[in-house]
Order: sequence, then C-alpha cells, then structure tokens
Amino acid sequence: MGWARRRTVATMMVMVMVMVMMMGVVVQATAVQQCCAAVEDVKEPDEFVYAYQAPLYKAGDPRIHNVVLEVYVMSKCGDAVQFVNQALRPVLERVGDLVDLNINYVANVTDEGFVSKHGALEVQGDMQQLCVMSVAPDKAFDFIVCCNDDYKLIPEVGEDCARALEIDLHDVNHCMKGHLGPKLLRASIANTHARGATWSPTIYLNGQMICRWNETPCYTPNPQALLQFICNAYQGPRPELCTSP
Repeated sequence: MGWARRRTVATMMVMVMVMVMMMGVVVQATAVQQCCAAVEDVKEPDEFVYAYQAPLYKAGDPRIHNVVLEVYVMSKCGDAVQFVNQALRPVLERVGDLVDLNINYVANVTDEGFVSKHGALEVQGDMQQLCVMSVAPDKAFDFIVCCNDDYKLIPEVGEDCARALEIDLHDVNHCMKGHLGPKLLRASIANTHARGATWSPTIYLNGQMICRWNETPCYTPNPQALLQFICNAYQGPRPELCTSP
C-alpha cells in the first residue's frame, strides 16, 4: 500500500473515531438531560392513600398561616441534590422558622415492587431517608444534606451520616427491613402522584408549583429567588430578611 493511500486510510480511521466519540458525547448529554425525568410506562397500583407527613421544618408562630414548601425528588438525582444543598439549605438557614417543609420521592410502584429512575439503590436511598424522617425528624434534613454531599454512594453513605448526626442506625435499619419502610415509601409516592410531580426536583409552595427540573430556581440553584418566593407567600409580619434587598 502506497504512502498516500496509507495516509488516506489513517485519516478515515481518525474521522470514524471522532464521529464515534461525538456520538458518545451526544448520548451522554441526552442521558444527563433526562436523568431526573420520571420512570415512564410503569403500571401504577389501582389506588393510593394520601398520607399526612409531618413537616421537617415547622413555622415558629402557630397563629400565622405557614408557608408550606413541598419538595419532590429522587435521592440519587444530581439536579435534586444541587437544589437541596445549594438553594434550599441556605434559605432554610435564614427563614426556616417561616416554613413547613415536606419532602417526597418521585418513583413508581409495580406489581413487582418499587421502581425508581436510578435503580434499586435509589429506592433504598428514598426509603432510608424516609425512615430517618420517621425515627429522627429533627435531624432528617441535615441527614439528607449530608447524604447529598456524596450522593453517588447513597444509601451506603447514609450510615456514615447517621453516625455523624448521632441517629440510631438500629432504628433506621429496622424501619427499612421491616414493614414501616415500604409503607412510608408507598405513602410518599402516593403524595407525589397526588401532586402530579414527575420530575426531580419539583417544588410546590402553598399548593402552587413554582418550578421543576430545568426551571429556576430548581435547575440553577438560586437561593435569592427561592427566598423571594417564600417571602412573597408568607402572610405574617415580614421579617427583615424579606424586606432587605
């Protein structure tokens, strides 16, 4: 084979490799874009029972209409992790006493069991977080934030976070392995379906959706935007944080 022909063949091979790499990038980008969409085409059970969930944060003044913040997530969804840790956490640190916070999980129930977008480990992560809400509600949000710091290792990282926060692991594991964990997850999924939330994250404030997945402040964490939503919805005396620019 002549030098010119060898060079042509080599050039064609390089072009093919580049095209393959570009296709991989496109596929990867598509996967990321869709990573936190709900599982589709999954048979739902015939009925759900809507379950009341005690808020993780409770507004300080019972005489004032609380701002009810509902957060619908998948425990291993990077978009949800980003929203919770970079937008929700700093806002609650500032105005948490104005907010009733409820967290529920975007998943489905089939005849074979629970199904979540990121697999069986995410189902376990969802259940683990719900069990912590049950056994240690005052530490549950900090637990979720801790797990989010290393969310790709959920639910394994949950044990480290539980120890760090002095949450009784025996109680959490008993919840997960017994009847309560699946019951909590089924009820949480019922809450999610009742709201029609299919994307992670999806945020409702006082019954009105304010954003989901790729909308601000959900997709690009914006604590100031979320704070403004809460301040506008709050019916009590406006705190200084809600009046300062």
